[in-house]
Amino acid sequence: MAITLTAGCRSRSANETEDGEEQNIVSSRFGDPYQIVTNFAPADPDFMPQLVEDTLVAKITYSGGCKDHDFELRDEVAQDTAKLWLRHRAHGDDCEALVQDEIRVKVPDEAMRAPVIVLLPPEGGPPIIVKWRD
Repeated sequence: MAITLTAGCRSRSANETEDGEEQNIVSSRFGDPYQIVTNFAPADPDFMPQLVEDTLVAKITYSGGCKDHDFELRDEVAQDTAKLWLRHRAHGDDCEALVQDEIRVKVPDEAMRAPVIVLLPPEGGPPIIVKWRD
């Protein structure tokens, strides 16, 4: 994990648990904010999310730097398409450093059997095709 910007952390608010997570907040499909990126610097070559054998590899960025973050691959298979997305848990990390990371997660066998596999970006927009028929 590479941290490129640093900033302070805020103290816990009254409605947060001891580990910093907000109580009574409905989580979205993607969890805490993050972005899928094609590179970490303008001079870097573009790297699109891709499958390497049965593993999804993607570059992501998110705010944090004070606690460990977890990413879990979720999937939904319907007809001939498997939709993949990452669920991010920041564990209440309110630090504001820009964390750059490369995620590598195993894709479930059922999703791998689909002729088409797409990755859903958390910020919306069109899905990213990572497999188009065999």
